[in-house]
Amino acid sequence: MDNIIRIRGKWNIKNSGCYDTDRDFPGLLTIKPYYHALLECSLSRQGSDENDAVLWNVFPEESDHCVINRIPLISGRGVSGTEITLLNNRMVHRDRMNPVLGPETDDNEILFLPEIVIDGYNFSSYDEVRFCRVLTLPDDFVNWIGFEHISGEINKKGGLIIYSSGNCTLKICTDENDPDLILLAEYPEEKRLRDIISDLQVIQNILTFFWGKPSFFISITGEHEKNPLLSDYYGEKILNKCSIYLNNNRLCNRKLAEYMHYGSYLISFDEISDDFGEYLGRWRVFERDYSPMVRLYFSVVFNPEMYPENVFLSFTECIEIYHRRNDNFKDYLISPDEYRERTDIVKRLLGENKVFTKKVRESIVNTLKFGNKPNLENRLNDICDFFGDFLEPYIADYGEFSSSVSGNRNYIAHREAKEGFSYAGGTELCIFTAKLEMVIYTIFLYECGFEKDFIKNILSRFMDRKTGECF
Repeated sequence: MDNIIRIRGKWNIKNSGCYDTDRDFPGLLTIKPYYHALLECSLSRQGSDENDAVLWNVFPEESDHCVINRIPLISGRGVSGTEITLLNNRMVHRDRMNPVLGPETDDNEILFLPEIVIDGYNFSSYDEVRFCRVLTLPDDFVNWIGFEHISGEINKKGGLIIYSSGNCTLKICTDENDPDLILLAEYPEEKRLRDIISDLQVIQNILTFFWGKPSFFISITGEHEKNPLLSDYYGEKILNKCSIYLNNNRLCNRKLAEYMHYGSYLISFDEISDDFGEYLGRWRVFERDYSPMVRLYFSVVFNPEMYPENVFLSFTECIEIYHRRNDNFKDYLISPDEYRERTDIVKRLLGENKVFTKKVRESIVNTLKFGNKPNLENRLNDICDFFGDFLEPYIADYGEFSSSVSGNRNYIAHREAKEGFSYAGGTELCIFTAKLEMVIYTIFLYECGFEKDFIKNILSRFMDRKTGECF
């Protein structure tokens, strides 16, 4: 995976806004698989004079920053005939990049940093990038599954189906050219790449949740029908394979590598193998219904670029999102009818007495609109009460814990503190964050449908690990 691939060719840039898209631009594509990809293009065609150069108006001279322009799709062909498609490109000027990822000897001036490189076929538009099969291999997946444990069943059945629905079948199998285990996602008809990546993100998230350490994909191969009218003598589809390289996007982030030192998994495959498909199905529904919470959690957990305070604040937001969206909790403090009667009295008094200026009166009325909503302290306390059977061994007083978390959130976010308040920093903040994450982890386990005793067992492992991190 550390080999560097260099392809020199001509590239057609789509929907760029400031380019003549009917022209091909000579350039060099450099790929370090699953780490970065870089396309360097010249401003003018080879053999042209200065007057034929493309007008450059994206980066004003007075700008001191790296200005980024989004280029949806670039297609090209290498000198050897290799077809390449680049997706979701970030365009920057060479002198704005420090350090430059590619060779510094070239005098090319435009750099494109694609998130996805598809090697093997040119697609004319983003929506045309569709696959009916995707082969993937998450980091550490083989160790988690245990090849020797299930290899006989896999070889006998041609793959072990772990999840199946009308939209997708997911199985563990071996590739014909590789004895290692892979995940194979099969779709009844070709599916857009952006939707496939969303599916893979769900799988990646649940593996990270089960493992207690980051999971990301190190190999993806897409298969599509180049001509649906063609088929072999058995009526099967003729599929074309495309290698897909990822550049630190949602499925691949090498910056997380420092967290891979954890040798054990919080939940082993043996513990859940019989019902893995059921847990994955419930997780898919949960992630759909609580997508803001899930995305926020997995964007900060194990992220080495996040300050401890940012992680703490993100976890408090996760708690609030879950409370707001869950029908087990009320999103008001007193009945809405009773609250409306009381606010009508206040509004009438404000209008009659004219004690405050108009601007102050408007501010009070706007505040009253949200006065019946629970705050973070109320929401966290409700959740702790609901999951009390699981949290009681680790949180002695839910009210005190909720109040302390709320106070620290207000202090970090707004520098607002009650009289006598003591801000939690260092180890104390780490403990608060660990307990908040434990609450979130309890929610995940509960929503997946695990048994009560199993949840208690996993939480014990979870807190043992967090205690080692904080001290």
